[in-house]
Amino acid sequence: MRSARVFGWTQAIVVAALLLTASVSSAVSLEGAWVRVWPAPDVTDSPPVKILAGAHFAFGEQSADGSTALAGGGTYKVVGDVYLETIEYHYMPELIGQTIAFSCRIQDGQWHHAAQFTIDGRQFDIREIWQKIEDTASQ
Repeated sequence: MRSARVFGWTQAIVVAALLLTASVSSAVSLEGAWVRVWPAPDVTDSPPVKILAGAHFAFGEQSADGSTALAGGGTYKVVGDVYLETIEYHYMPELIGQTIAFSCRIQDGQWHHAAQFTIDGRQFDIREIWQKIEDTASQ
């Protein structure tokens, strides 16, 4: 009888954990490829793209003439309405190793995120809107 109770509690804990995980992960799903729509890129530059896969992200953009390329990436996670990026590589070396917390929401199919922070005396104010890039291969 005792082992039946342990199995019952174990089952209940596993089911509760699965339900909790499902409700948290379905709150904001950012997996996929995104193009930044605001602030709009300079008309001569390629639009910035960000890709999120598993627990990793990477972004990149390039000037129209190819003379400047900006990139970065690392790991990310979403906790409620907070998107956390931990920078592992970046064109601005002072950001490497930093974890940045962004407010995060999906509105009308667009991902809005914003963060204000200071590193080495430099203030950053990031406010961006991203649009998901649809998978055209399956259409």
